[in-house]
Amino acid sequence: INYIEVNSMILSEVPISFSKLYDFQNSSISFGLSIKPMALTTTTQKIALGTASDDADEDIDQYETTYNSTVGLDLGVAYRPKNSLMTVGFVAKNINSPTFSVDSTPSDNPQGDFKIDPSFKAGISIPVWNDNFEFAFDADLNKNDTLIAGEQSQFIGGGVEYHPSSWFALRAGAMQDLASEKFDDGLIMTAGVGFGLKWLQVDLSAMMSSKKGEFDGQAIPRYASVNLSIVSRWGDGYNKLPPKSNDNIKTENINTNPYKAKRPKTGMS
Repeated sequence: INYIEVNSMILSEVPISFSKLYDFQNSSISFGLSIKPMALTTTTQKIALGTASDDADEDIDQYETTYNSTVGLDLGVAYRPKNSLMTVGFVAKNINSPTFSVDSTPSDNPQGDFKIDPSFKAGISIPVWNDNFEFAFDADLNKNDTLIAGEQSQFIGGGVEYHPSSWFALRAGAMQDLASEKFDDGLIMTAGVGFGLKWLQVDLSAMMSSKKGEFDGQAIPRYASVNLSIVSRWGDGYNKLPPKSNDNIKTENINTNPYKAKRPKTGMS
């Protein structure tokens, strides 16, 4: 072997989601559906061994494959018992097994169609301190293919989110891959920040493995990623009109039976 092969993927998704909450006598259940247009580009780089970083650009063969866009489908459900802070969730992603057909691929390094198999995840979350903090734990229920042939991943993880207001949130956590047979990235640390109005929010997150490799004499994380999302939410809970004030209710209509109703507070002492 006289070169190192580096594979990378740029997968873009634009989810259009709908969710609905149903209240029952002993619990509440939310159902969600996401339809997401998807675009994919993959790149393969072959770097000659022994190449110094200053000369690397001259000794890299790069092959880019573009794919026709497709559509993916996600489903989710969240269950919360009455008088409980805990929420249990389940998510099924890409349940329609979206397939990307090749648009263009280099003749000297041809690639075939790319299919994403469904993945399933379950988790729990518990808010504390007036909902300002929320602790969460989740786990992949199945193994998922990766860009490396024959290599799969299956993660478990947990974290905490701090959201003192509706327009700002900070997150931190960690996760571990249980399925990898060829690579051990160690514990992967995660962090994120979200900010913006309820109907338009920006979310930035990053991941970095605890174990490091070496390139050109420099220690670098074995695994790292950065994600940027722009989220817009509409509907009940985000654009609902505030409830009508009771301040203008006549006193005689309230106090006709003092054992059934009390005069509403006006907010003034």
